[in-house]
Amino acid sequence: MKKFIFNWMLPLLLSIIICFTVSRFVFIVTVSTSSMDNTLNKGDILLVTRINLEELGYGDIIVFNHRIFYPNEAAYDEKYVKRLIGLPGDEIDILNNQLCINNKIIKETYIYDDGDTRIFSGEFSVPDNEYFVLGDNRNISFDSRYWEYPYVKKEDIVGKVILNFSNLTY
Repeated sequence: MKKFIFNWMLPLLLSIIICFTVSRFVFIVTVSTSSMDNTLNKGDILLVTRINLEELGYGDIIVFNHRIFYPNEAAYDEKYVKRLIGLPGDEIDILNNQLCINNKIIKETYIYDDGDTRIFSGEFSVPDNEYFVLGDNRNISFDSRYWEYPYVKKEDIVGKVILNFSNLTY
């Protein structure tokens, strides 16, 4: 009996403890739209870390819940994946698709260019404890530019993407 416990029960118990501990810090999300093409593609599987929001920075790809379609709902099942563009207090100006943050022109090498010539312009002031996000595939991304309330609340951010399993080569 001692051998059974040592060989089977102990490793099983340790595995459960490790899985529970790891799941408190990381989780898996599948990209559900093409709004982040070509950085992330629809169907990509992402490893996301639950982070201290003070560690978020420009250009991070985040996962969040958002009140896009159901503004009065308390819980949200769908997770959105977008690039973090504006931090609390930032002034965001987009003029003819050129992004400026706090009067500085930003070179965005990650934007997907499908040849579409749609032009967007707009000005946004990011409130305290809220963030401004955009998809890399700007021509089809439904993001902060178009939402009735264009900001993601701090409490709705669930993590930061740290690994795209779909880009791993074997």
